[in-house]
Amino acid sequence: MESKKLEEMSFEVMLEDGSKKKVDVVLTFESEDNKKFMVYTDNEEDEEGNLKTYASMYDEVEKGINLIPIETEKDWKLVELVLKEAQSEFLKNEQ
Repeated sequence: MESKKLEEMSFEVMLEDGSKKKVDVVLTFESEDNKKFMVYTDNEEDEEGNLKTYASMYDEVEKGINLIPIETEKDWKLVELVLKEAQSEFLKNEQ
C-alpha cells in the first residue's frame, strides 16, 4: 500500500448490484484487541442533511483494502464511542 495515511485516502467499493462507488475515509482506528476499523463516506447526505457514513473492519492487502462487516454489538459500540469522541474534538477545535 502507498505510504499516504488511510485518513487521506479514497477508494472504490463494490455495491450489491455490481457497480462501483467512490468513498472517502473519514477516520481509522485500532481496538485494544488489534481489530482495525474504518469509517468512510460516499459524501451523500441523508434526508436530514447529515453526511452518510459507514463503518467496517478492514485488512490492508496487496491490492488495496479488504472490508469486513462489523458483526458484534461490542464492536459497534466501540465505533459509536470513537465517532462521538472525534465529533466532540472537531467541535472543540471549531470554537
